[in-house]
Amino acid sequence: MEKELLNRSLLTQSDQHSLLFVSLLEKLYPCTSFEHARLLLDEKRMLKEDTVCAVSDSEDNLEVGDYMEFNQDNSESGSYCRIVIKWLSSWDSDIKGRILAPHYLKNSPILDFFMKEGNGIEIDKSSVWTYLLEHGNIAYLINWVDIWLGVHPQNSGSVSSLDKWPLSQEMINSIPEKATIYVAEALLNALARHGIFCDEELENFPLFLTRIGQSQCDVNDISIFSSDKSSLSFPDLCHRLVHYCLKHNLNNYLYSFMAKNFNKFSLWPSCHLCSVPLLSLTKAFYKWSQNHNDRQIAYDAVAGVAQYIFKLQNTSSSELLIKLPLSLALGILLFKPQLLSESIFELMKYPEENVQLVHEKFLSYPILFNFLFKVPEERTHPDVTVYELLKGSTVFDSSQLFGWQSMNTLKSEDSQNELPHFSLQSLSEQYGLKKDLTYLYYLMEGRPNYSYLKFIAQEVVLETGLSVSRVRSACRDVTDYALSNYRSSDISAACICFVELLGQDSLPLRACLIAANKLHESQVAEGDKLFNKSLPEIGRKFQQAYLNKDSAVSLVNELENITFNSWNPYDNESNSLFKDIILWMPVMILSHLHEVEAGNPYLNECARQNNWLKFLVFSQIFQIPKEQVLKAASRFVNSCISYHILHSLHRKSALLYDVAYETKNLPPLKSQKRDMRKSWYSRIGVIKGSPPTDTKKESNRDEDSVSVTSEETSASSDVDLRSFVLKDLFSQLLLANSSDCPWDCLLHTSYEIKNPVLALLAASYPDAGLEKCFFMWLFTNLYHSEKVQKELESTFVNLNITNISTDDLENLIILAVRNLKMLTLWQGVHLFLPDTPLPALMGFLRSFMIYKKFNSSIESFQNQLWDYPKHSEKPSVLHSLHWLENVSVCILKEAAIACATSYERLIMLQHFHHTKLEKTFSIDVAIPEFTKVYKMVHCLSESDQDIDIRSLFLPEDEPLYISTCWHAIKRLLESYMYDEAQMFSNAANLPQEDMLMLQINHEVNESRKGQNWCYLSYRVEIWKDILLRLKVLKLHTIIDFLEVQCEISDKYGEKYFLMKSIIDILKENKKRGNPDVSFYDIESLNKKMWLWCIKAEVNNELLPEIFDVKKVHDFDVQDAFSDSPSAANLQHLENDSEKEALGSIIGQFLLKKDVPKAFELATTFGYNCCDLKIIKMCLDLARGEIDLSMIDMSLPNCNSEVATSRTIRSLLLWITSSKVMSAYEKDVIHCMEKLSQKCTIAAPICHQILVHYTIAAVLEMGYMSVAMEKEPFNLLKNILVGKVDDEHILAKSLIVVHDLADTEVAKFLSEEIHRSLKTLITSDLVMIPEEKSAFSEGVVYDPLRTNEGFQLIVKLCQDPSLLGHALMNIFSAECSELNDKSPDKSFSLVVELCICAHECFTAACNMDGISQILHNAQALVTLLEEADQFPIMVHLLTGLGRYSEMMYVFDILKSNEKLTMLFEKKMENVPNLKLALMDYLTRCSQSEGDYFYALASRFGMHREKAQILEMSVQKKLSQLCKRNTVLDNDLKEELEKALQLLSEAAKSYCKADCLHQAQACTRLAQLVALQLYFVPSGVWIIGLDESSVSRFITDHDKFSQAYIVAEEYGNHQLWSQALLHNVVLRGDREYLREFQCYMGLSASVITDVVKRYLKLSTKTESTVRNMKLLLSLCSNVKAKYTLAQELGFSDMISELLMGEASSYLQDLMANNTLK
Repeated sequence: MEKELLNRSLLTQSDQHSLLFVSLLEKLYPCTSFEHARLLLDEKRMLKEDTVCAVSDSEDNLEVGDYMEFNQDNSESGSYCRIVIKWLSSWDSDIKGRILAPHYLKNSPILDFFMKEGNGIEIDKSSVWTYLLEHGNIAYLINWVDIWLGVHPQNSGSVSSLDKWPLSQEMINSIPEKATIYVAEALLNALARHGIFCDEELENFPLFLTRIGQSQCDVNDISIFSSDKSSLSFPDLCHRLVHYCLKHNLNNYLYSFMAKNFNKFSLWPSCHLCSVPLLSLTKAFYKWSQNHNDRQIAYDAVAGVAQYIFKLQNTSSSELLIKLPLSLALGILLFKPQLLSESIFELMKYPEENVQLVHEKFLSYPILFNFLFKVPEERTHPDVTVYELLKGSTVFDSSQLFGWQSMNTLKSEDSQNELPHFSLQSLSEQYGLKKDLTYLYYLMEGRPNYSYLKFIAQEVVLETGLSVSRVRSACRDVTDYALSNYRSSDISAACICFVELLGQDSLPLRACLIAANKLHESQVAEGDKLFNKSLPEIGRKFQQAYLNKDSAVSLVNELENITFNSWNPYDNESNSLFKDIILWMPVMILSHLHEVEAGNPYLNECARQNNWLKFLVFSQIFQIPKEQVLKAASRFVNSCISYHILHSLHRKSALLYDVAYETKNLPPLKSQKRDMRKSWYSRIGVIKGSPPTDTKKESNRDEDSVSVTSEETSASSDVDLRSFVLKDLFSQLLLANSSDCPWDCLLHTSYEIKNPVLALLAASYPDAGLEKCFFMWLFTNLYHSEKVQKELESTFVNLNITNISTDDLENLIILAVRNLKMLTLWQGVHLFLPDTPLPALMGFLRSFMIYKKFNSSIESFQNQLWDYPKHSEKPSVLHSLHWLENVSVCILKEAAIACATSYERLIMLQHFHHTKLEKTFSIDVAIPEFTKVYKMVHCLSESDQDIDIRSLFLPEDEPLYISTCWHAIKRLLESYMYDEAQMFSNAANLPQEDMLMLQINHEVNESRKGQNWCYLSYRVEIWKDILLRLKVLKLHTIIDFLEVQCEISDKYGEKYFLMKSIIDILKENKKRGNPDVSFYDIESLNKKMWLWCIKAEVNNELLPEIFDVKKVHDFDVQDAFSDSPSAANLQHLENDSEKEALGSIIGQFLLKKDVPKAFELATTFGYNCCDLKIIKMCLDLARGEIDLSMIDMSLPNCNSEVATSRTIRSLLLWITSSKVMSAYEKDVIHCMEKLSQKCTIAAPICHQILVHYTIAAVLEMGYMSVAMEKEPFNLLKNILVGKVDDEHILAKSLIVVHDLADTEVAKFLSEEIHRSLKTLITSDLVMIPEEKSAFSEGVVYDPLRTNEGFQLIVKLCQDPSLLGHALMNIFSAECSELNDKSPDKSFSLVVELCICAHECFTAACNMDGISQILHNAQALVTLLEEADQFPIMVHLLTGLGRYSEMMYVFDILKSNEKLTMLFEKKMENVPNLKLALMDYLTRCSQSEGDYFYALASRFGMHREKAQILEMSVQKKLSQLCKRNTVLDNDLKEELEKALQLLSEAAKSYCKADCLHQAQACTRLAQLVALQLYFVPSGVWIIGLDESSVSRFITDHDKFSQAYIVAEEYGNHQLWSQALLHNVVLRGDREYLREFQCYMGLSASVITDVVKRYLKLSTKTESTVRNMKLLLSLCSNVKAKYTLAQELGFSDMISELLMGEASSYLQDLMANNTLK
């Protein structure tokens, strides 16, 4: 057919190309049946799941087949591809390319042949690229990219033709859209490494930087961005990166990037947007770093910093002198390679006010002023030096400064002659912090060599010699220190090294450290925060072990248990003994060190295992005592080993004892003679041969904790009181005892000789006054300090010892705290008041203030104070709770004030705050507010303020307190620490209104000085922030402040904004009923506001952010056009420009639909606005105040097309055909539409009035009720609920004219759909008849109304996916409460929600939403299965219609025997359900024939039904043949059933117009019927082999029955043999008659019979006669004559020659055709 059409030129060029493409597809995709072709086209089959499929010839390894055998000559079962030419002609080149892509990539020879023929078969590279992206073939994709980039990977298997296909930018841009995330990331990263990016990443710079990071591309490598394939150049990259850094304040990275790439450009890429001071100073600093000696570069860098900080316009010297403080400007100008006089000369070119400003600044420097601003004759010192300039210009004495400068002629003799530095001796002696650093300090720093040298130097200074006892004492101290820090490897190693440097054995220390770490690891789990910290209790265990034998035993036993638990006694490795020795060594060394028995567990375990080698080696190495070893040896299980060991050990007096280590470092007894005198000298610390000297007792180990420059230098005398004791102490005691009052005598003596010991002895008398003794002891101690001595004399002028009171003691304690005599107080309270809480308090202060241990805790004092009895048994007043609390409060307050630094004070107050110290004391005690002071001090911590802390403890009504607080706040504001200032005022309980106004005024003043103040938008943003904070103030304060700011403003835009803010505040207060509003004239303010608004518009200062208007539904239509003011009250404009500005402003109001404001503005200034007139006419028409005859239509049309015009035209078409509105209402609506065309701006407002009027008419409501409705969604609901045809047009119009957001519409519709479904869910939605409407229930959505009902609702949203997401949120909330016990209503509701959401996502083509729906549907189906809700499950399946993705539902229904629910009535009307069921049943096994038959019957699938019946009969007949069933009545019934099925199959084939298959069924039915006939005779004709068929056809005597068998088996070649057998040999003339009637006797058949007849061996007379009869029936005269000659039938020959055919035969003989 194709060839004929081509020859006749009936095909166009496109048709020829289509036929060629069909031919190519048939070659590439060969098929073997109709069903296979359709399954291949529908893409419903997976190769790995089926054995029946269409495959190519090359895939021989796949097992293929079909339902039944197909004959190749059958047109319906041959090679066949169902592709309609018309369909193929609609394919574009992309579709064709993607179809051919897989064969192209596999180098198909068929495709190559077609492409080389030049028939137009081509493949586009974009099609192959898209195919690879969508199929995720990353190997081909990466290979393609590498080929394009010039990288050829080995063994890549690339397609050679990819070399001629370079990648385009469009192909690269398609990667994120077409490919999966993984493939896209891999490709984009590979391209990014060569500087190639997609457009999406180039447009989004943060995304571009993310790609740079993910691909590990070096952004500094210029070669990457310099290739011809790179998407952007390196200068462009640098330029964009600079913009990004400037925008996000990435200053450090900007400098780093510029430093690496600055020299790569002759001129750094920049534009006017990025040419900012920050970039300039960054460049300057980089240049400065490269060239330190260039003064101009240095000046540019320093001046750039000033420009950036002070917001300068440029960095000229004049700008610096004008805008900067003079000292700073001069300091910067020192870098400039220009004379200062030249800078002043340039300044003279500026305006006079700037020159005058600089002139005034220089007045503070008279000499410099005279030199720069006066003529040379007026200068007093023409050759002035810098030192002369400084003289009289600073607060310092310049003669004492710069004494080391040789050019300084003003220096005095006592000035410093050397350049100051930190190591200068005079400075370090005067101001340096000196500290005694002992050897322990260097050990703490991990420096053992310095520690060793310090120890030696210390011993040399003491001049005692390096004795053994001192060395051992030091080693013992070092050991204790190391064990206190056993987790610190640095300290431990330093201590070990120190011990070795002293010549001592460090093995005991090392063993102790190992043991301490083992104890630590056993007590603290790994990962705990304390795992790496040393525990003090572990160190104390080792210290106690040296002091107490029981503690040592306990420690060794604990370590022995830990070691035994970690030991593996069953380790049989070769080095197991060595590991055991190492493991047990710390325990055994400690046992020797403390002379404690250890090692028994190890010995006992060795004895239990009979391991005598480990037993003896362990005993020998660790020198275990003989008795312990013998005891353990008796425990051997093997008595022989035990006997030998005991016997060998008993023969020795002791084990071999070779001391490898000596913990006490004593010399061996035999090696050296003991020198008793030397030992004694060394013990007392004296070197032999030298005179004994006084030795000092070693001070506390933490000797470096006390500074020698501290005022507590006298604390050493507090510790050692013997220096104050007189030699005649006993005389003094005897003298005192002889007096009447010994303790009083001792106190007087103590005061006279200033000896505190006597006061301490006086306190030992029972009747002594404790307060007097304590006072005198403290007084005499403090008296030895010169500074405190003067203060004592001034405080206690006439001291009367007898009349000393507790107040005096309290004052003395305060004086001591004020002078930081914490150690003295700490010792005193321990001596006189040990049972009170004061020792704990002073211990805290000593640790905190003296030793600077800021982590000290005051909780001990609090606990003791709480536990202290209210009524003490001791008679002294000092033991009363009241006095203790009062004196404690005084001490704490003075301690906080006396702290050396602000940081120390802050930490102390923080302790008081966190421990809630104020609640520790009784109520009747006057307690300072430590928490309040802490908060105030904390706020001041960031600023350097010299403030009197004592004043903060004053009452809040004290003037000094108030003045101090306000002074601090002002200083904080000046430092721009606004938050700290606010917190300070809150803590100080200052008036917040005053604080707020102070802060706002400061901020405004600072903003006015800024560079951005010239921008109106900047001012507005500042005022918006200030207005929010002003709301807390009183009304008059706010208004007065804003009015002042309004008057001083220099911009009309700012004036308008401030006045508008004043009016808004007044209106808001008026609504709240504030009576103060009556004092202000709002009307006059309003006129002033509009006048400034017009002037701002004239000056282009009316910014969008300050010109805000309301939406149309916020105004009242009744008051939209109020009465106009009289002419006398009209505000008049000055010129035409203001009138044009007024019109522009009114237009902006109308553009935002703010009609009342536009009308108010027009009436205020008497402006005639055409649009306002039209709006008023439309409103009057809608309200019925005028009729159509009163409308003036003479106004010209503007023909302005607005956003609502298209929607209004659709609405007008609907109104024209509507029957629910009257003719007059339609005329009004058309009139409004014509009026809207005459509007310049207000057309949307007229459209809104039109829509409101239409809604009122349709819903039979009043216009005012519709127009006054504040919530448009109420109107929308009424429209959707009402029974109006095409109500979605009216609803859409309402949405458009109100400009409702799509998200809000989606939210409203989702809620209403949910409510509708809950209302309708009372009935079964699946079973409700379609004719029943639910709109009578007042719902928006009825799922059974029409198929298009929900689609119309979806169209109300511009983006249906928003509605889908809103429904999914409701779906999720409903599903969260579902379980298998939930009622049917709940399941029906969530299913309907899921179906509706799916419709929305489908309408929006949102694949992510559809995927989410399918995911949730799977979980819902599982829940439905558990609840046996199969009808609802079926409804979900058919409602979604995603059968391919939801095949699991079919499996669930089938497993629960509910699949027949899909075959019920009306299911045939469900779209695509038939194909889905057919596809599913086809995938199932052959046992699902019943389902397939039910499917075919229900859905009218006649051909498929017939195939099923035919296949079932063939299968049954095949089984009968294999069983060799005996022919009985059961077989007869089965055959009759098969016959009936074949009859029904033939009828179904006929209904499907498949006549060939119907005929085949008929033939098979005839064979089955014949078999039924043969049942009694026992003949079997079904399933015969070829020989049996041949034998039956040849031998059977009934032609009709033989013909049925031959027809079914397709064997018609044996009829000649059958005729010979039945007619010639048997003479059956009835057989001959039937044969002649059915088939006819042809010449060929008779000729074949004759040939077989001639081969017979014997021929009887009857056979000859029968042969003549058969030959006589031959109709061909020539053949008849020829055969008669061969048979020798002369009589028949004669008859022929004499008959009618004689002439014909004679002609043949004459032509030699016959012989």
